[in-house]
Amino acid sequence: MLGTVDRRDDRGDLTDDEWAAFAQRQHWYCHRRLHGEIGHIPPAEYETNYYRATTEPQVTVTT
Repeated sequence: MLGTVDRRDDRGDLTDDEWAAFAQRQHWYCHRRLHGEIGHIPPAEYETNYYRATTEPQVTVTT
């Protein structure tokens, strides 16, 4: 099928060292960087706070 992505080899031509550097940068970008437009907090923290504030709690029944 045209346009599908083979998930077994997402790295393309990256070496292990290049992939590790990319993964480290991606983690920093999403989880450590402070974003000024959202109150100087990391994007992952903002997302967690958003869903905590807008999602109704799940009610579970135990018997």
